[in-house]
Amino acid sequence: MEEDHRAEPQYGERVPYVVIAGAPGSRLIDRTVAPETLLYNAHHRLDAEYYITKNLIPPLERILNLVGADIRAWYNEMPKIRKIMKVENAKVINRAAGNSKKSILESYMKSSACLVCKGKVDVQGSCKLKAPSGCVALTNLSV
Repeated sequence: MEEDHRAEPQYGERVPYVVIAGAPGSRLIDRTVAPETLLYNAHHRLDAEYYITKNLIPPLERILNLVGADIRAWYNEMPKIRKIMKVENAKVINRAAGNSKKSILESYMKSSACLVCKGKVDVQGSCKLKAPSGCVALTNLSV
């Protein structure tokens, strides 16, 4: 629309958009993009939490409240899975001494808890509780 003012939608015209995942507390208008943008940008993810709470739960509430089920309370009690996004091609800064450090926040932080069993992690990054091999694989992710 910045190049051609005629591409601006007219009054009453439907504009296709999708809501993508964003930073916590970000405005909805900042997280809406054209569907094509979501398809062609590998870094964007659809905001499933938004679509579940705004599009799926309200009609299910109207139906299931007739039989006394509280779908919103059930959904809020469910454990939520948080995805860890791996940053590809992180910017590397070459120092004069030859050191190279990643300029992303994850390079400066290390988790002290296993992502699967929530147990303590030793210095090498493996689970101390001798949990299944999945725990070790998740804690040894390199960014």
